[in-house]
Amino acid sequence: MNIESILNGATSFGNSFIPFLLTALSVLTGLYLLFSAIASIYKKSSDVRDQESSYAAIAMRLLIGGMLLRFGSTVEDVSLLITGVPIEDYRGVLAYAPLPEGAGLWRQVMEVVLLWVVMLGWAGAYRGLLLWAKATNGGGAGGNGGDLFWQGIWHLIGGALAVNLSGAISSFVGGS
Repeated sequence: MNIESILNGATSFGNSFIPFLLTALSVLTGLYLLFSAIASIYKKSSDVRDQESSYAAIAMRLLIGGMLLRFGSTVEDVSLLITGVPIEDYRGVLAYAPLPEGAGLWRQVMEVVLLWVVMLGWAGAYRGLLLWAKATNGGGAGGNGGDLFWQGIWHLIGGALAVNLSGAISSFVGGS
């Protein structure tokens, strides 16, 4: 078993397939939310007695659908709002925990771990927007789920910080 080839495969998988998958999912989900909001507008206009969704919920679905269509920019905007710096390369974290010169394999392991933290950040931000979309359907507080709106905010904030791990560390520690 060649560990180096496994690490190279994990890096290429993390750099190519996962962003493609998340982009495709966010675009499809965004289009679904936009079309469902338009269908709700049509349904509400044709039947005055329809109380299935309010205009505020429809407007929020339109907003969240638009945020999902431009998912990368949404996460970058949230990250910029929190940290004050644009998204930086994840390898910049290694400047705060330098490895010795002879740690070639361990450096590659750290880079793969950091890449997967970034990918989990993208997935967390996506989950946050999905929680907001679920909250517009009346799935707010109560039950075991808690308040979906606030869960969505924390998923979005945590995901944006994980995506921009290097920028978050540099802004909170005071680096350049």
